[in-house]
Amino acid sequence: DAALLLAHLYRPDDVLFIGDQYGSEVKTVAMWLADFNAGVPIPPHVIPNPLTGTAASTKDGRPSFRADSCVKAFRFAVAEFDGMSREDQLRFWWAVNLPVCALLDSGGKSLHAWIKTDGIETAEDWTATVEEKLFRHYLTPLGCDAACRNEARLSRMPGHFRTEKSRWQRILYLAPHGRRIGWEAR
Repeated sequence: DAALLLAHLYRPDDVLFIGDQYGSEVKTVAMWLADFNAGVPIPPHVIPNPLTGTAASTKDGRPSFRADSCVKAFRFAVAEFDGMSREDQLRFWWAVNLPVCALLDSGGKSLHAWIKTDGIETAEDWTATVEEKLFRHYLTPLGCDAACRNEARLSRMPGHFRTEKSRWQRILYLAPHGRRIGWEAR
């Protein structure tokens, strides 16, 4: 699942963070794929938006390779519901009229949706479009976790086995160009 996700959503030279919750290593997609093909275990988390590969400051001024200020391309917003059954989450993501590119089983109680965010070029665009419009006015009132709104949000990496849950993190749905469900006038 990890190789499938990386091969279909990224270019080989895109830089990603893939690691544990507090990790800091960033590599190109080509390097991550080489590691996984060589048998390196797949870490639990990924930041879906490509990064610059250089350190920048976090909101509290510390240097980081995976801070919001390190995001190079604003491609995906991560969304999840913690207070909804898995069945209701599946129903929601299947029916919602948003360009969902990937739906991932976290191996726990939630599903992670990666929503395509075309047209966002700057952090200011991200704030206005994703944080304000998508989350504040749409997803959060429906019960989506409001903490997911930042551009360097961690998501679960498919292909990782969560030993504490005895479950795999896996891809449930993958559509590289996103999709919209619902009737649209033509």
